[in-house]
Amino acid sequence: MNLKEYQEICKTTAKKDFQTKEEEIMCWGLGVTGEAGNIASCIKKTFAHKKDVKDGIKENIGNMLWYIFQLGYSRNFRTKY
Repeated sequence: MNLKEYQEICKTTAKKDFQTKEEEIMCWGLGVTGEAGNIASCIKKTFAHKKDVKDGIKENIGNMLWYIFQLGYSRNFRTKY
């Protein structure tokens, strides 16, 4: 699967009934930052607390990419590849 196909799949699973464009951008933007925070937390747990949560890192990276693609799609950005 390439990034263009992934973006198309992502948009089929996204919420579509936002009241305003601002609400939509806020949802996707805060989703990106929330997932980034989860990644940071997993990294801390893995290295500072010696608790292996590398699978959590992988899962949260995937979630963050989903939000990034939704944010891009909401702004009419499309991937080429």
